[in-house]
Amino acid sequence: MFKQAATVVAGVAACAGASVTFYDSRADWQASVSDPIVTEGFEGREGIPALGSPSVFDSGLRVAELTDDVTGRVEAQDGQNPGNNLFNTTQGGSQFLRFGVFDEFGTYTVSFKTPTLSNAFGYDISDWEPGATGGGKAIGLFRDGQLVFDTFFASDQGNGLVDLPPIFVGLTSDIAFDEVQIVIPSFSTLGPANEDRVDFVAFDEVSFTVPAPAASGVFVLAGIAARRRRA
Repeated sequence: MFKQAATVVAGVAACAGASVTFYDSRADWQASVSDPIVTEGFEGREGIPALGSPSVFDSGLRVAELTDDVTGRVEAQDGQNPGNNLFNTTQGGSQFLRFGVFDEFGTYTVSFKTPTLSNAFGYDISDWEPGATGGGKAIGLFRDGQLVFDTFFASDQGNGLVDLPPIFVGLTSDIAFDEVQIVIPSFSTLGPANEDRVDFVAFDEVSFTVPAPAASGVFVLAGIAARRRRA
């Protein structure tokens, strides 16, 4: 099991150094936290257009893409879109949060903002190749817009294909944060017969902790939103 502790290197401007532990097992990550966990599975939205900046989901999670010209949307795994080999990990679900880029090299950044301060965050991710970021950061934690943790995160997923199974990435921090930024590399190239090749990544079951006094309010809001959808 991958479990790694890391701290910010000295000298990062305007940052307090957080001590962060990573997990590759959701069960182990859940066992390591004591506050209530809220999970966003991206179900319940059908055929929405590209995500706004940010888009707010029923759990209170706010999602934004911080780089121009990147397509982000919630999509069903219906076999009808170019990302149909990406995996949905929500039990009984069909939708995931997908990002993709055409004919681009480099990286783009997805921002997840939690509705309250949190000390733990985790997600399932398909087709992630953070090794392509070279010496740059792959995961950053922010509090009130200030970076409190920044690290390169290696992975053995690595050739830009969309048929790789999802992995779980979880973390706990001794400094509370309200935003997680994840750097995603792109390997899009011209494929056989000069057909465009698109590089996609999918997030599912994005989970975060909320302080116990705030948990009831978050769950109530999620319940109200769910009832409105069914009405």
